[in-house]
Amino acid sequence: MYSEVDKQKMTAFIKRLMLNPCFINETPLHIEENIILFFMQNYNALQTTFSSGEFFPNLKWEIIYNLFFTCLAEEINRQLDKTIEKIVFKYINFQFMNNILNRQIETIKFREDMLNYLKIILERFDIRRTIDPVFKIITHSIIDKYAQQIYEKKSYTAREIERVEGLKLSPEHIADFIKVDMLFGVLGFIRNDVDAANLQHKMASLGEMKFSNLQAQISHYKKILDIYDQVVPLFPRNFMDKSLKMHFNFQDDPFLPATSRLAKIFYAFGKHYKANIKIDKGAETFGKSFFQIQRRNYKFYGFDNNVLDELYRISAENYW
Repeated sequence: MYSEVDKQKMTAFIKRLMLNPCFINETPLHIEENIILFFMQNYNALQTTFSSGEFFPNLKWEIIYNLFFTCLAEEINRQLDKTIEKIVFKYINFQFMNNILNRQIETIKFREDMLNYLKIILERFDIRRTIDPVFKIITHSIIDKYAQQIYEKKSYTAREIERVEGLKLSPEHIADFIKVDMLFGVLGFIRNDVDAANLQHKMASLGEMKFSNLQAQISHYKKILDIYDQVVPLFPRNFMDKSLKMHFNFQDDPFLPATSRLAKIFYAFGKHYKANIKIDKGAETFGKSFFQIQRRNYKFYGFDNNVLDELYRISAENYW
């Protein structure tokens, strides 16, 4: 077993890696992912270095390996705890849940449920590698500004939300609804085979799962919800069930809830989004460029092209 001195030495090594200038504007989970990739790419060299007299000459490689990832997770979690607390207490107003449930529960109770849920799911490798786009979308208020414009225009997307899905909420509450939708929706990335896999297989198998048919997909999600719906007792099972529909293909099911269609699109947006990027004069904005590309490929990705058209126009009009 490693000693406290060994742990301090490894933690110091991890902290030096995290000070890399290329990480200045990156999120904690993106930093973690890049350090994992660094470990994989330099596996043999690191094995030699860590086994040398300067580091851990008396430890077996398996122990050193576990020590590296233990210290990495602890350092990232220190930053991550601040991120999820900001998301839960600053970026989401849970009053919309009372409107949906037609009850009056103190919003702090919803916040406590959500905070507990996030801490639990973030213990999973597959969630840590796939939830970051949601965090980026929420902390940069992307959904908020588009929701405002969607409701001001009162066109296709707003009608789908209000008349078809039946949500009579303000644009602010719709934005919060979609944020929570996405936070629960990441459960769809859980893979039962990940925990026992080696690191290379874990990294290679991340992302959307492939299912033989829709029923197999629904069955898999049901098993996941059977585990995690107990973690958030204030959130109804049918709400969480709807959240997982962000993984469904609109081409296969044109009756998907509009909020699920938006969650699917915004998740893809978050995967490519880079904050604080200066736009050259005359160049296309990120939003306009992103939605233009997705309009060309909407069938492949399973998006609703009418929603994409609307988001594209909003981006172009607002220079987003």
